[in-house]
Amino acid sequence: MNCVPLSAALLAICAGLCPAADAPHAAASSAAPRYEAESAASGAWSAPATWKDGRVPGGGDRVLVASGHRVIYDVSSREVIHSIRVPGR
Repeated sequence: MNCVPLSAALLAICAGLCPAADAPHAAASSAAPRYEAESAASGAWSAPATWKDGRVPGGGDRVLVASGHRVIYDVSSREVIHSIRVPGR
């Protein structure tokens, strides 16, 4: 009886099911994250001057609060922000 290590067996099974490494989404998944809003300075969430493009983040946005910036969430909203990243200082 030939025994195949489990990891090799799973790779063989997935080889026919997994998308090719050169598929368009593969390159996108390894790229740096995309943010719809990035902080330009410390300030209030609701202040356009706090954000690089002057647009206050809204529903579905991925938000980056840059290292060293403090953003105070000063609004009440039912919109769902996709994500907020706050790296260390």
